[in-house]
Amino acid sequence: MSLEQTQAVATAGLIRATRYTSQFEGKTSHPNFGVKNRGLNWFEFVTAQCEALAGELAVANYTKNPIADLANRNGSLIADVGRNIEVKFTSHQNGHLIVDEASNDDDVAVLVMGRNPHYYLIGWMPVKMAKVAKYRHSHRHGYWVAQSNLFEMENLERSNYGKN
Repeated sequence: MSLEQTQAVATAGLIRATRYTSQFEGKTSHPNFGVKNRGLNWFEFVTAQCEALAGELAVANYTKNPIADLANRNGSLIADVGRNIEVKFTSHQNGHLIVDEASNDDDVAVLVMGRNPHYYLIGWMPVKMAKVAKYRHSHRHGYWVAQSNLFEMENLERSNYGKN
């Protein structure tokens, strides 16, 4: 990732973190509100938003599709990349692709892992395929798909989902 891209992501990450904290102040139920739910301090929360946005940029670069809104001011109303790609970021080596009920069934979800400046596109799955009982987490929100169950990135472009 270039310095210009890193700076754009850092600015957008701060905007996104600020929006989340003002929107959900005093609440702990929103899954993205990491300051309270995951024990992150403010700087860690901003960094987490920046890393997630950098993951979106990595997918946009890979698929040659635009990012709809880098600061994510539209939440989950529109796809993160192109017209139908939701990007899910994890900082955990064995992290899962996590899809929630609000995710659009017509989208495809891509799992990204890494840390600035290196990001790895782990795999993908249509959201509708992820929203099945076998992937529903028993103690947490949403559907958790293990990396071993994801399709390889090289197959995304050849699929119906890769045609934006």
